[in-house]
Amino acid sequence: METENVEEEIDGSIHSIHVRNFFCHDNLEIKFNRNVNFIVGRNGSGKSAILTALVVGLGARASATDRGSNLHSFIKKGTNSATVEIKLRNSSPRAFKHDIYGDFITIVRTLNASGGSSYKVKSASGEVISTKFDEVKTIILAYDIQVDNPISVLNQDTVRTFHTCDAKKKYELFRQATNLEQTEKNYKHALENCTKAVGIWNRKNEAVQELKKEYLKWKNIHDQMQFRDEIEAKKKALQDEYYWSEIAESEHEMNNIHTHCEKQRLQVQQLMDDLKSVEQSYGTNTSAIDSLKQTLEECTQKKLTLEQELQELENNFRTEQSSQRSAQHTGHKLNDLLAREKRKFDDLEREIHNIESGSCASQRIELEARAEKCQSAETAARARYETQKNDTGQSRSSAAHAQPKADRADERVRAQRSRLVQLKQQLRELESQGDDSLAVYGGNMVELCQLVKAAVARGEFSAPPRGPVGIYLKVKDKKWGGALEHIIKGSLKTFCVNTPEDSRKLFEIMRKIRYGREAKPGVTCSKFLSQVHNVSRRSVRAGSFTSALDALDVKDPVVANYLIDNKSLEKILLVPDHEDAMRLSDTRENVPENCVKIVTLDSTEYRPAPNYRCYGGADRQPVYLQTSTAQRKAQLQANIKEAEQTLRSYEADAKELNEEASRARDIERKAAQALQALLVDLRKKEEEARQAVAALNQQQAPHHAVLVDELKICKEKVHSLSEQVKSHSGQEQELNERVNDIEGKIRNLRKKRDKVAVQCRNLRDELEQEQIKMEGGVLKRQRYEHRLDEDQKKLQKMEAILEEKRGVVDKKVQEALTLCPRVENPRERAVVTSDLKETQMKLSSLTSSGMDRAQVAEKFLQVGRSYKRTQDALQRLNALIQDIKTTSNKHLEFCHKVQTYIARRVQYHFQVILSLRNYSGKMTIDLASGRLYMECKSVQQSEKQHATSTASLSGGERSYATVAFMLALWDCVELPFYIMDEFDVFMDDIYRKTTIELLLEHARINKNRQFVFLTPQDTSSVTAGPNVTLHVMANPRD
Repeated sequence: METENVEEEIDGSIHSIHVRNFFCHDNLEIKFNRNVNFIVGRNGSGKSAILTALVVGLGARASATDRGSNLHSFIKKGTNSATVEIKLRNSSPRAFKHDIYGDFITIVRTLNASGGSSYKVKSASGEVISTKFDEVKTIILAYDIQVDNPISVLNQDTVRTFHTCDAKKKYELFRQATNLEQTEKNYKHALENCTKAVGIWNRKNEAVQELKKEYLKWKNIHDQMQFRDEIEAKKKALQDEYYWSEIAESEHEMNNIHTHCEKQRLQVQQLMDDLKSVEQSYGTNTSAIDSLKQTLEECTQKKLTLEQELQELENNFRTEQSSQRSAQHTGHKLNDLLAREKRKFDDLEREIHNIESGSCASQRIELEARAEKCQSAETAARARYETQKNDTGQSRSSAAHAQPKADRADERVRAQRSRLVQLKQQLRELESQGDDSLAVYGGNMVELCQLVKAAVARGEFSAPPRGPVGIYLKVKDKKWGGALEHIIKGSLKTFCVNTPEDSRKLFEIMRKIRYGREAKPGVTCSKFLSQVHNVSRRSVRAGSFTSALDALDVKDPVVANYLIDNKSLEKILLVPDHEDAMRLSDTRENVPENCVKIVTLDSTEYRPAPNYRCYGGADRQPVYLQTSTAQRKAQLQANIKEAEQTLRSYEADAKELNEEASRARDIERKAAQALQALLVDLRKKEEEARQAVAALNQQQAPHHAVLVDELKICKEKVHSLSEQVKSHSGQEQELNERVNDIEGKIRNLRKKRDKVAVQCRNLRDELEQEQIKMEGGVLKRQRYEHRLDEDQKKLQKMEAILEEKRGVVDKKVQEALTLCPRVENPRERAVVTSDLKETQMKLSSLTSSGMDRAQVAEKFLQVGRSYKRTQDALQRLNALIQDIKTTSNKHLEFCHKVQTYIARRVQYHFQVILSLRNYSGKMTIDLASGRLYMECKSVQQSEKQHATSTASLSGGERSYATVAFMLALWDCVELPFYIMDEFDVFMDDIYRKTTIELLLEHARINKNRQFVFLTPQDTSSVTAGPNVTLHVMANPRD
């Protein structure tokens, strides 16, 4: 570890936390040590609730705690609100607004049952300085408090799943811990802002181009009034130039045709020369091919002969080899019998010697030592079995945790696939209806409207029904289409009828249509009026913001009255921006008169005070309002494409989660197999121990005479077997020599065959090359002949066109000379025509403008100033965009260097921390593929054994590796405080003691940092002191 840092007081550490009605705590206050704090308590005592309170109290959302999805779930049952009060130190020379807050800053967050919350920021004296969340964010940013950073607040779920997660998730944790991920997001956000600025620049540039056209227009008018005579002369010169430009273009075309003719003539001559060369190069001589074929046939015959000889030798070799294996098997069997009899002979001699020398006592000592050794082996086997049993339970828990995630991912894939099928079905139905505008409401709506029209024509309704309502609505501002559809919702498909009888008739028509799972349109009955209700007194007004009713163009008074009576659109205010919506709804004084709801562009709803509520929405494209059939098809196609991309993403996630679950099951299965093997070994050790004890208890004096008789018999067997082995060895040697001789002949014959095969292959390749060469010459000659024929025909056509063009040009020159003298080097006719039109327009503007020279000069000066101001602003914006791009690129380059430096530093500290526990290893951070691998091994293991991944270690070793990884990150990322929850849950007593000593040593070196450790385990090895405080939670059952 590094030497002790110079102690420097750092603001932002936690002085105390006080919670009321939070989870299981009625009223709990804990004062924290500046350095080390242990919060100890059984499961259910509320340790993790304190951690959750710290995270929520410092501004985090409920989802960031992994304890609930909303704030009201943290409130203790039976109460209406909860309070979290956190006091932070603020006494260093770099303290935050020390003149205002003093030595301490207290942040109080109150949670209410509706899911909302409020803040109070107090000074050291208890004075409320602010009630805004922005002030809380400023304080957290000034202290560099990162409650969403896993190395600052490491919850128990992350600890439990860290060592089983894959390398990609470990790398994500590393980037999140070192804030590299947030840095990358900031860089992308800067690029997005730059892209928006470029869009603004493009729009402004289009406006500048319009101003430029206006400026040039008035400049031309101004100049034309000063040079009228010059313009008239220029017009006459342009007319003359136009005559001769046409002739010049014709002459240019004639010259081009002549040039092409010459090129074509040269090309024809070149083809004739090439054809002659090909005929000389490739003839009909095939003697080389015939020679190669004959040589190849001879070589092939030689190869077949060698293969037949080789096959005969291989058959003999297999026969002799079979006899050799049989002889070897018999020899091994005789040797085993001889060795067994020799061992028996030696044992009998030793037993007889022991009896004659009186060594029974020493045998009993040996049996006692053996019994003790077997019992020790049984104890060690039992310990290994218990350790593996713990690891198996942990693997089973990981597998049980991974499978539900995979099941949820599969369910999400099925739901997305079902949605994709529905979208494709909607697109098919829409395409089948053609261009009918009602098709966007579904095929059933088209059929229903046709039946209703027929019934109206027959006079079955008192008044024609109005429906669907959406067909009568037009949006004045297209950007509000999605929000207005959100407000009106299902009423877009509703029908309005005049009388109850009309309603019954409409329902009878609906019953003729098969809707299936699709919902039937709604029907509302109300007397049709010819005038729209006067809502001027009860309509909402708020400056430039309009009501939902005013945002629609409703021509039919029946539909307008329906929207007023049933949807109260005149009381719904449309506000584009969230800040303006919150300002107009959070306090009763700011709420506009008659306002019942405020809706933003992304369909977010704000209910005004005193019952202030906010319901989040999502930006959506209009489906029915102001949407044609073609637009709806395009929307469905885009939705299908997006749904397919989402489905692929979901499938990839599901595949990854299923693979992870499979890996977890494999680990569980391997752990169970290892547990079973250890159980078998344990039973074996137990049996050996029982046998050793039984041998010790049943020791009796051997019989000397019996042993002597057995020794004589054994000696005779040894002599007989030795003779048999000697005789068999000679036979086996003879077989080995025959096998080796045949094997040598086979090798030599194979070499000859392979050599001949190579010759055959080379001859075959050479023959193919000659044939390809001959065939290529024939094809080449045919190709040249075909091209020559085509080019000769083309040359004839071009010469005819040239003669025709020459006659036309001579005729035009004679006609032009009668009108004006020849103009040398005239410009292109399109350019002359453009100048002539422009000159004519200048003359026309002079005669039709109706303005004198002073008015034109004043207008020209005014337009010029406007153009200059806009152009200057555009240049400044472009310079700003370039500065942003340059700065972003420099920042990205610097971040890459910082990322490499942090990765190397974390790897170094990880190795150092592992060495403290007699482990060595390494951490590999692959920045390119985004993966992080950790490997470790015991120093006491064999040097030949490779380092293993953390998945192959025991539960305690993996937890220790996790702690080593976190300490390495702590050494590289400095924060005011670090919190770890249940870091030792999978450790045995030895690993727990070692890990706690390691954490305390790290805390001693970093006295200016604050550490909080939550554990349900025994902490009797930790001694409280000035820098260490133990907080023991009450037993949840007391």
